[in-house]
Amino acid sequence: MRTSYIFLRSRHASGHTGFQRLKGSVRGVPNSDEQTVAEKMRSLLRFGAGSMRHRDVFDVYYHLRIKGIDVGVLGSCMAKDIFGDESMREEGWADVFARLEKGFSDRRCVRQLSRAKDNWLEFPVGKVTAGILSEAKKFMTKR
Repeated sequence: MRTSYIFLRSRHASGHTGFQRLKGSVRGVPNSDEQTVAEKMRSLLRFGAGSMRHRDVFDVYYHLRIKGIDVGVLGSCMAKDIFGDESMREEGWADVFARLEKGFSDRRCVRQLSRAKDNWLEFPVGKVTAGILSEAKKFMTKR
């Protein structure tokens, strides 16, 4: 069995920089697709129409409409990250739908998305925003 080491850079009280070697298996746990969608939705909702996170819009569309996700797991992630967070305004899917609809109907938002270089799907913006709203509406009726 091979041992892996992680080196952490640390600054000592004396002011010099040293490295500390940690032995063991420290692994990063990748987010599930559902967790990724919930985090990207949170970002879109927090920053609204003025968001510069254009890629998030296309990523959310991809996960919801192309790749597919587990609706139950997404619901749990949304409940934890958005609906259960007091700093967020949204209390359910109806609120998410309303905020997204408002943002996606904003001319500035549509113009920015249309000009975005982050449209890795190369789909029309109207198709992407309509697809996200359609999925949000489905989730709203499933509750």
